[in-house]
Amino acid sequence: MRKQIYLGIVNNLKRAVYNENKVFYIYPDTAQLNAAIDAAKLENKELDFVFKHFDLWNHNVEFIESETNWETPAVFIQFDPIQYKPSQHGKREAEPIIYLHIVTPNTFTYLDQDTTNSLFDLLELPYRILHQGKGEGYTAMTHIGSQTNHDHEELIESIETFACKVAGY
Repeated sequence: MRKQIYLGIVNNLKRAVYNENKVFYIYPDTAQLNAAIDAAKLENKELDFVFKHFDLWNHNVEFIESETNWETPAVFIQFDPIQYKPSQHGKREAEPIIYLHIVTPNTFTYLDQDTTNSLFDLLELPYRILHQGKGEGYTAMTHIGSQTNHDHEELIESIETFACKVAGY
């Protein structure tokens, strides 16, 4: 179940790309994104994804010197402990809390704005993409919190918190 949620979130967040004018663009669905990827390949181009790296959260920014380099903005996904409820037909149901640790350099800029406003624009993307959305393995994704951590010299870690409903085997 966690794998489906993880992949659903990653696939949805990959819908955010920069267009040719370096403005955030969100593909309406993954089918249109996949068509754009195929079209870009035919022209020997690649889409410029907004979020460059995805992984599970493992206190990645706390051990940045010992970590393998990863591109930013990066999204690390963390699951709160999940309490399952049995349902009909042997399925499990749950309402997990999921944290997206979005890590950017403290010099991140977008559309010639200062870094603060650029960061706030970037942090709106998960809300715009995931809130009230569905994905593989989850429904009713709701944005329930935000937190920004400035405790790292070269990076800013922002945590966007979501809740969702899941049912499956």
